[in-house]
Amino acid sequence: MSIPVNILSIIQRINESEDLWKATYMAIHPYSAYIEKTFKNTFNWDGKLKLGLPQSKNKSHDYTPRQLHTILITMDDNLTLGHLVTLFSLFEELKVAIQSSSLKIELSDVIKSHSDELWLAKETRNRYVHTNWKINDTWRKAYKAARNIHSAHADGTDLREVFRDPALFQQVETWHELIVDIANKIKVKIEEK
Repeated sequence: MSIPVNILSIIQRINESEDLWKATYMAIHPYSAYIEKTFKNTFNWDGKLKLGLPQSKNKSHDYTPRQLHTILITMDDNLTLGHLVTLFSLFEELKVAIQSSSLKIELSDVIKSHSDELWLAKETRNRYVHTNWKINDTWRKAYKAARNIHSAHADGTDLREVFRDPALFQQVETWHELIVDIANKIKVKIEEK
C-alpha cells in the first residue's frame, strides 16, 4: 500500500530531525570558542558590540562578548531538550495522523514493548516545557517504569541534575533512535498492507 503523503512527511521529518539538531549544536561550540579567544581579556569583553543578525529587521543585536559567550555555552541543554520537544511532537503527530486515516494499523503492536521508555521521554519533555526543568511525581513514576528503579530525586529537582552532561545528550539520542525505529517500523507496516 502506498503511504499517505502526510504520514510519509512526518516520518521523513522524524528521520531528518537529528541532522538539524546536531548541526545546530556543532555550530554553537566553535562560535563560543571564537568569541572567547577573540574578546576575553580585552577591553571589548564587557563592552557592547553590535553583532550582525542578517535575518532581523534591525540587521543586528547588541551583546557584550561575555554575555553572548555565556548564552552560547549554556545552550547545550536547551538545544537537546528542544530537540526532544520537536521529536516527541512529531511522534505524537504521526500517531494522530495514522489513527485519523483510513489505514487500519494497530500501533500498539509496534509501541507496546517501548511504552515505558516513551512515557519517560514524554514526561521529560513535559517537565522541560511546563515546569521549567523541574521533575514531579509523574516523572518519577515514568522513571521507575522505564528504569525499574526509584529515582532518588525529589519533586522540584532540576532535570539537569538527573541527566548530567553528557548523559542528557546521550539519553535524547537514545530516545531519538527509538522513535526513528518505531516510525520506520510503522512505515514498513503500511507498505506491507
